[in-house]
Amino acid sequence: MSKETADAVLSKSPMGFAAHPIDIAYGVLFLAELRFVTGTDTDIIIDGGYAAQ
Repeated sequence: MSKETADAVLSKSPMGFAAHPIDIAYGVLFLAELRFVTGTDTDIIIDGGYAAQ
């Protein structure tokens, strides 16, 4: 990805930085450790606030 493309993508991110794999992994780990949850009515969105704009 070019520097210009990366800057354009980051300018649209409310957090101001790109996610690292560990940022996604913590969400997956959270779900994997739940014992008594069988489902949810909503999605768990891990996008740094992009969908909330």
